Amino acid sequence: MKFGLYNNRIRHRQSIIDENDYISYINAGPSASRPLDYWSSKNDVSTLSELDLGIGYLVSCNIRLTAGYRVMGITGLALAPNQVPASFVDSMEIQRIQSNGSMILHGMYGGVNFCF
Repeated sequence: MKFGLYNNRIRHRQSIIDENDYISYINAGPSASRPLDYWSSKNDVSTLSELDLGIGYLVSCNIRLTAGYRVMGITGLALAPNQVPASFVDSMEIQRIQSNGSMILHGMYGGVNFCF
């Protein structure tokens, strides 16, 4: 089992561009008539952990077979679907970075090691 605590440097750009490459403008609220093109960044804590369960079988003095199952979990991610604001009227809401995403990666693995 492994565990790590990391600094996650996040850079974010939120913009709406039409088919002619023109930036759209906000047409209501406190940010009316401002272009909808915002940049923001922040640092956040992220964790990465791994659990690996496997076996190895020594076929001969030169060949070893391995198989197992690995699970990895990551927290503190700024995933793209989480960055779409509920309203494009408030510029502070558009610039806010949501870094509460997480993911789990898992699967089986197998391998052959050959030493000569």
